[in-house]
Amino acid sequence: MAWKQVSVKHGKKLFEGFQRGAEVALSLSIGSPKTITVNDVSANVLDCQEDDRGELAIITTDLAEAPADAEALEGESDDQPDEGRDTD
Repeated sequence: MAWKQVSVKHGKKLFEGFQRGAEVALSLSIGSPKTITVNDVSANVLDCQEDDRGELAIITTDLAEAPADAEALEGESDDQPDEGRDTD
């Protein structure tokens, strides 16, 4: 699963980050929030840890279907070639 760029709101502050599933990686300046809004979807924070290099906050949320993943599922391929396919 690839990382997707997302907008994260905490209070009145807006952060740019990356999301993969229920994980969101963004600036440490967000602190340790209890709730965040990811692409206009509210989420509870289950865990917040600093990454190994001390550059990012890695936040685990309770999002069942992560907003960044939802758009990827809409156009999912069936991995079948179009050439030679019977469309009738």
